[in-house]
Formats: sequence, C-alpha cells, structure tokens
Amino acid sequence: MARREFTSAQSFDQRVTAERKATTADPVTGFVTEAWVALGTFWVSIDSQKLSERLKEPIVADTLQSPYDFIVSMRAETFVRLGIIVADRLVWKGEYLDVKDILEGQLRSRITKLAVRRGMNDG
Repeated sequence: MARREFTSAQSFDQRVTAERKATTADPVTGFVTEAWVALGTFWVSIDSQKLSERLKEPIVADTLQSPYDFIVSMRAETFVRLGIIVADRLVWKGEYLDVKDILEGQLRSRITKLAVRRGMNDG
C-alpha cells in the first residue's frame, strides 16, 4: 500500500466556491442561456506561484504571462465528489479563478492541487 500524505486541517484556511457553466434552453422560445452554477463551497489552501516558476514564462509587454497565478490545494475527496474539471472556475474573495490544470495524482494522495489563473473567466 502506498504511503499517503498527511493532511492538516489547519492548512485549509480559505473558503472557495466551485462553479460550472450550464446551458439551458427556454422550452417556448428556444432561447439559450448560459450561467455559472455553484457545485459546492469548501476549504482550501491557496499559494501564490513562485517567482522562479513565473520567470520561466515569456515576457509580453513588460508583464509575465504565466499559465497560472495560484496553486490551490484541496482534499482529494472533495475534488472527486464535486467532479472538478478544467472548464470550471473557483470564486475566492469575490475573484474568479479559472482552473487551468490538475497538478497531482488525485487517487494517490489525500490532497489534490489545481493550477488556477486569476480573472480570465468572469462569466
């Protein structure tokens, strides 16, 4: 049996809400509406991306263009229960964070890490 990473509840100190875009059609008019629907609210740990990682990205117009701004660590059980995918977004302190990548093996660890980018998918 593989050794699992220890999970401390103290490290999960930020509340976020996961959202997914849903499309609905009016049965009478056929008009299609898109809206973000909440999947659930849960505790996570949010870390800024390290400068050494950001410097590996190209510089465009004097700003670093990074594929993610934050690393969000969450319990693997929550990740699996909500079925989070890269098309989803997280809402943290009123800011939208787009899920760009799932970084680590979900079933081998008690913690799943997501690479997220700030503000691109604001609805």
